[in-house]
Amino acid sequence: QNLIDRIAAGTLRNVEIVLVIGSKPSAKGLQRATTAGIKAELVASKDFKVDGKQDWASMSSRVCEVLVTEKVDLVVLAGYMCLFVVPPELENKVINVHPSLIPAFCGQGMYGERVHQAVVARGVKVTGCTVHFVTNEYDAGP
Repeated sequence: QNLIDRIAAGTLRNVEIVLVIGSKPSAKGLQRATTAGIKAELVASKDFKVDGKQDWASMSSRVCEVLVTEKVDLVVLAGYMCLFVVPPELENKVINVHPSLIPAFCGQGMYGERVHQAVVARGVKVTGCTVHFVTNEYDAGP
């Protein structure tokens, strides 16, 4: 929502959000995009399972098909709680907004509310978020 608001306010210039992809029909990002007149596409994580296990590679391939169709320059993972396997053509073009200061509270299983619960449980007094490039390893990009 912040990106939509900054663009509308004119404080984020020369930027256009051409597409929002969500992994669940209830994703607030999809609702916010629709309200703002931005194309919203559902790529449901529940549709990408093999033998009961999540097939992130197949899901990522479908997401990439949509991204390539829209000719995106940059992909921002904000609230996207699925592993995204970055293909060579999008290397260094995908960033993630992680809800903690990496290297604390990151890696597989550390997403969304879980991060905040871990921060509180540890008694951390100062926290924040990290924006980093996405690699094919959880929260390891620069």
